[in-house]
Amino acid sequence: MGILLRSGKPVPGLPEGSIVQLSGTVYYKETVNERTRLYLKHLSVSDSSDLSDSSRLSGRLLAYLSAASDTPVGSRVLLCGTFTYPEPASNPGGFASDTYYNAKGIHALLRKAELLASDRHASFPGERLYELRRKLTQTITLCLDAESAGLLSALLTGDRSLLSKDTKLLFQDCGILHLLAISGLHISILGMQLFTFLNLFSLSHVISALISCSLIFLYGLMIGSPVSAMRAILMFCITIGAQLCGRTYDAPTSLTLSSLLLLMKNPVQITQAGFLYSYASVIGIYYVTTQFKRHRWQPLFSSLSSFAITLPISAMFYYRVPVYGILLNLLVLPMMPVVLLLGAAGAVLGSPHPLFGQFLLAPLHYAFPLLLKLCRMIHRLPGAVFVVGKPSGIRIFFYYLFLALLLYLLFSPRSAFHSASLSSDTRPPFRHQLLKLFLLLIGFVFCLTILFFPQQKKWTATFLDVGQGDGCCIQTENGHVWMFDGGSTQENLSNNCLLPFLYSQRISTVDVWVVSHFDADHISGLTEILSSYEKNLLGENISGVSIGKIVIPKIDTEKDSAEQLKQLAADCGIPVLSLASGDLLHSGDTVMRILAPFSDRTYTDSNEGSLTTEISYQNRSILMTGDLEGDGEQWLISSGLLKDVDILKTAHHGSRNSTPEEFLKQITPKIAVISCGKDNRYGHPHRELLERLFSAGCRILRTDKNGAVTFTVSKDGTVRLQTVLSSDP
Repeated sequence: MGILLRSGKPVPGLPEGSIVQLSGTVYYKETVNERTRLYLKHLSVSDSSDLSDSSRLSGRLLAYLSAASDTPVGSRVLLCGTFTYPEPASNPGGFASDTYYNAKGIHALLRKAELLASDRHASFPGERLYELRRKLTQTITLCLDAESAGLLSALLTGDRSLLSKDTKLLFQDCGILHLLAISGLHISILGMQLFTFLNLFSLSHVISALISCSLIFLYGLMIGSPVSAMRAILMFCITIGAQLCGRTYDAPTSLTLSSLLLLMKNPVQITQAGFLYSYASVIGIYYVTTQFKRHRWQPLFSSLSSFAITLPISAMFYYRVPVYGILLNLLVLPMMPVVLLLGAAGAVLGSPHPLFGQFLLAPLHYAFPLLLKLCRMIHRLPGAVFVVGKPSGIRIFFYYLFLALLLYLLFSPRSAFHSASLSSDTRPPFRHQLLKLFLLLIGFVFCLTILFFPQQKKWTATFLDVGQGDGCCIQTENGHVWMFDGGSTQENLSNNCLLPFLYSQRISTVDVWVVSHFDADHISGLTEILSSYEKNLLGENISGVSIGKIVIPKIDTEKDSAEQLKQLAADCGIPVLSLASGDLLHSGDTVMRILAPFSDRTYTDSNEGSLTTEISYQNRSILMTGDLEGDGEQWLISSGLLKDVDILKTAHHGSRNSTPEEFLKQITPKIAVISCGKDNRYGHPHRELLERLFSAGCRILRTDKNGAVTFTVSKDGTVRLQTVLSSDP
């Protein structure tokens, strides 16, 4: 009996983070940023240096090689690397890698992998399809500029490695990211054109159907079999089959059958945005085409219908809604058949010589930059993207319930309203349509109210899991947002952690961003947001959250990061306040009292001069200490400013010498929160510090173990604790 790989749950013999040797068969591979990813099945743990099996594993694995590799698909390989399991989201709004990889059939990961041996056996068609995809991508890059090549490669081959993150985010904010997903639009255009082309050679319909369906299926394998493409391929094959059998194609039957086939293969896919978005958009478009056949406004109605039915899905996974995407899709979608056919022809004919490809792709050389320019113009318009937060499941349920009821009452032949409007002779048909449109708008506004009506504001303090760093968000009872620090040793913290959390909480503006000191593990995320800060016509940041003001400690420092932060804030037009002990900030009943640094003291170390604040609300208090230590800590102890607090954000990630016993005696915290990274190289939190906290009677919560920690304080002072990675009452 083999060892079962289970996401997020360590298996005896294969502990999380262990260095192991694994052998497996490559069934797919891709190269991203000159590094190869190997997808393996038929796994075994190998103790020897050859490909002999030792202990079999059930499941599949994704190996991240440290360099590019020409290992063919189908070969048996021996790898050595760090064995890990996909993990659940550790922050509200965060990326849940466990469900994402499980939906792709991946149960474990091998990071920093090195290839030790390979039998070099290439499978057909796996390796040939990989080489074809790589050849097409190379041809496209030779025929177009880098930005246009990245767009066309994503459109044709599903390879997004050439696309910049800024372009992906731009398309997402403009509501046309779905164009970069190989979906029904691509498959129907390429498949039907292929089927029509084959029929020109006087082939029988059966032969043409078999060839076109086979080639489209191989195309799906080449691009990695994304769920949207497989849904479209299955529906295309059903369409062709209906024609061959002389039967009428029934879209609901096709949708149901294709979804059942995909879910039978992997039921976890139903939790993913790609699956839900793909089927929801098709349902919306199908409904419009049946209700408004040959109507001159059918394209607009299709775009509106697709927007309405996919709106909760966008909110649930991305927390933001692109408003102008409805109109932009009307402009872009009619161009897609030309773009795809020209792109496919240019990529294929450009393989023998790039000159042929450059000739055919010349229109795209001008069209793609124009599209990007148009997207950037739309992105700067006021209200281009609304931050709507993550709606609850009950809100989504009632949204769809009332939307279905509304459409039934207005358009179903069985509804009383529809029958009455048809039998009425006192009004012309045009007035009936206006009445329906008016009722539809009123009903849809009601549905939007169900989905997005603001909830009553609650006072919350969330200590985020930022890895080895610090980050805390306080939302006051009147809706103001205070961020404390926001940095980490990991890269791209703003896009991976801070912004998803803020968006999921329906936060588009941080009123005050408090910086305890200027070490990178406390300000890297803030620096990333400021570096990409771009204002629209209303002065709002279109590339992230807007920031009202930044608070920094009033100390002399020679750190380059301090000057860089001040300069970035000045460039963005954000005021910077330097505060010291005795200063206060208010937001309703919430008070922030600055305890340190002291303006009459000289600090030789930035940690010693950490901005230390006490936040109080309804007789509850939190002490934020940054990386306070050394003389700065001793001066604060002797100042007499410290008093009892309920929650302590433990200084310096739980280092050995921070938070001494005399400090704890003065504040007597009930709960201590330690912000540190999992398996960090500093050994935080240190055992001696944990013993001091335990002896002081503190309940200890750690972001590396518990994930994000949220405290909710009610108006009567009752505190409710919630952690992401553990059920904590």
